[in-house]
Amino acid sequence: MMLLDDKQYPYLNIKIKDSLEIKQTYRVSKNSEFNIYYGPYPQSHLFKFVKILQRIFLYNQGLLIKDKPKMYWIEKFNTLKEILKFKNNDFNNLLKEKMLAAADNLNFEAAIEYQKALEFISQFKEKQIIEISKYKNYDVFSFEEKNESIAIFYMLYIYGVQNIFQRKIIENYDSLENIISNFLKEFYKNKALPDNIILDYKYKDLNLDLDFKSKIIFPQKGINHDLIKLANENNNSGYESYLNQKIILEQHKLNLWKNLASELFLDKLNSIFIFDNSHFNNSSPIASCICYTNAENTASICFF
Repeated sequence: MMLLDDKQYPYLNIKIKDSLEIKQTYRVSKNSEFNIYYGPYPQSHLFKFVKILQRIFLYNQGLLIKDKPKMYWIEKFNTLKEILKFKNNDFNNLLKEKMLAAADNLNFEAAIEYQKALEFISQFKEKQIIEISKYKNYDVFSFEEKNESIAIFYMLYIYGVQNIFQRKIIENYDSLENIISNFLKEFYKNKALPDNIILDYKYKDLNLDLDFKSKIIFPQKGINHDLIKLANENNNSGYESYLNQKIILEQHKLNLWKNLASELFLDKLNSIFIFDNSHFNNSSPIASCICYTNAENTASICFF
């Protein structure tokens, strides 16, 4: 992912001195055997990712690892170097395990940090595809059916530079053809068309109701195939993060509901009504009521 000015964005630096160091830095020198830089990356994304790497590689049960021989740190360094190639999902699976374990232990802050680390990997895995033509604009759309939902992820390349990426979840859809057709119609309603719109080859036989079908390609190989493959990977990983976040938030909500019942000295809390009233200069009175049942907002009972 190319950024406007590399000097404004930090790098991830891993190196060995007396021990392994993992840090965010703006000062970059040449890579050497035990001093490697990755990036640049947007600051907010990298900061959270560095914290996770430090927690996993530099700490044991919350305590900083000390007094280890250099070979111990070299092994850690080499392991981390392989992880940062993102060639397999082993590290992703480890992060998912830690995220779910943190959620089970009600450590929701840590669970969200692990989720953010997963999103970082998803967004920047194999982030530079340098063979893209510098003279064309590509829009890459991934559509994946997930149970009763459609997960959508798209990346826009302007003269070979990834300019925008976004994701969206559509639930309770009628047909894949309609979803893709309607989504692309709406997307380009007020946008200029690119040189090419890239979709997965598995959708080549869909009867898409579009006036610009000549712009759509379904690559089977080459750099365009690599682009849709990367978009699909991001889409699938992002959907997993979306589901995991829903689980974490649902657990958090239910625990808050149980705590509220405990504060009210109740064994079980079914519904709670919240009333408020006010007025302006002793006139124009107004009142409102909201209701929650089993931790869910009961919209039909809310009124003003």
